[in-house]
Amino acid sequence: MEVSRGHLGLIEEVGGGYLHLRRKVWGGDLRLCEVSGGHLGLGELKGGSLGLQSEVRRGTLAGERFPWFLNKEVEKGGRECVREDWWMMGGGDPAGNVHKNRKRTMLKLMLTLLLEFKEGGASQASARCDEALDPRRMMLSHLRGTFCVLTAGVQRAWSGSSCLFMDPSSPGLVLQSQSTDVFQNLALEDWIDAHVDLQQRSVLLLWRNRPAVVIGRHQNPWAECNQPAMRSAQVPVARRRSGGGTVYHDLGNLNLTFFASKKAYDRRRNLKVVTDALRRVQPQLDVQATDRLDILLNGRYKISGTASRLSRKSSYHHCTLLHSADRSAIASLLRPSCPGIRSNATPSVPSPVANLTDHAPSLQWEELLEAVVQQYSSAEFGLTSASQCVDPADEALFPGVASMEAELRSWEWTFGKTPKFRMETELELRDERPEARCSAQLQLEVKNGRVESCRVEVPTSWLPERLSASLAQVLLGERFCPHRAAAALSALLRCESGPLHSRLHNLCDVLRAKFHLKHSGTMGKKQKKSGED
Repeated sequence: MEVSRGHLGLIEEVGGGYLHLRRKVWGGDLRLCEVSGGHLGLGELKGGSLGLQSEVRRGTLAGERFPWFLNKEVEKGGRECVREDWWMMGGGDPAGNVHKNRKRTMLKLMLTLLLEFKEGGASQASARCDEALDPRRMMLSHLRGTFCVLTAGVQRAWSGSSCLFMDPSSPGLVLQSQSTDVFQNLALEDWIDAHVDLQQRSVLLLWRNRPAVVIGRHQNPWAECNQPAMRSAQVPVARRRSGGGTVYHDLGNLNLTFFASKKAYDRRRNLKVVTDALRRVQPQLDVQATDRLDILLNGRYKISGTASRLSRKSSYHHCTLLHSADRSAIASLLRPSCPGIRSNATPSVPSPVANLTDHAPSLQWEELLEAVVQQYSSAEFGLTSASQCVDPADEALFPGVASMEAELRSWEWTFGKTPKFRMETELELRDERPEARCSAQLQLEVKNGRVESCRVEVPTSWLPERLSASLAQVLLGERFCPHRAAAALSALLRCESGPLHSRLHNLCDVLRAKFHLKHSGTMGKKQKKSGED
């Protein structure tokens, strides 16, 4: 049964007792109990988790147990009444044992219901059920209610996403995000990659963000961006799912994401769309794609960097395009936060950059967008339709995208996914007496964004070993971030008094500076929302 270019697979293997209920929609598997991003079991009704009385996800119908939704909760009559009702229908004896022949009949009934409910809705499905069973049975009322809920939920999902992505006459689609939130746009990328059938069509997504720094999947945010300056400017850091280096985004930067099947993955072809579009609107521009798959202006200035992600059957390749970005922000924010980091994380490769408007002042933003859309649509696919604007936060159109966005915002994803690294640095310690000043060594190992080991080597003549060891101990297990480090150091200071308190306080101040703490760790709400708490 073909459904809107998706495939509804209904396989009944009676001898083995298996009933596979699987719906392949948008290139992914949408099981019968998954509606609008949530999980709705066949019979999760009236607040009770009645269940399907089978392992739907594994496709196994447990024939020796009660059928379908008669798991633990029964509305009327209790377990014995249900057993009797099932037995009277020919399904088993009063002890609850299911007869094999009746089991086959009920499997066929379920198959009929599934085939009918998409075309005729719950009413027609229930009518077919009336032909097979006595409508007085309690089971039938459950089936009617279940299929009504399923029909409404699935039709809502189809009415949004399917009409956007399942037009068989169009091999290509251009979408333009209405959001300027980096996390929403990255989540939309993930959603399209996970849910759209890219074997049938390609998609180009155009988007831009408010100021943000985006690091690659395998990068270290402390080694790539100036986090103290970002906190001051309220610029979030986001980790994308593709590889590559760190980039700065703002409203003067256009992001382009080319989605295609893995077989059709071709980054050079994608970059040719960009360069040909630029030559069309500004013929005097000397723009060329390099062997590193960047785009250079005049053979020197980088105006576009690229990254990509390959899945089992799909792919996407995204790139930046500097139209009128803030180059001073690029220079100030894309520099290391912590010196002395040693890691196997992917490093960024610095390059001189330029904006298109530096060499083509008359190039307008809308003109650039139109040229890219026209080049992609007409030259690549022979299309005449314009781009479609979409809201990445629209759950009706993109079911489940909110949970993807929440993951991208989390500290666990942004910082906790950092490859393990080691930091070694020297600490300059001050004292009231100039002759008593000295230096110390700090050695940290950080795994999953948390301090796994810490060693502070301070001359015992300046601070007793027990205090330096206590300081190292309070940092163990803490997140490598300002808020947690400040709290741990402040707690240690409150516990220590006496003549050595001032030196311990000085050591804590130096450590705060290494963790980029200006005070006891308070942070703005925007930094907390972006992941670093």
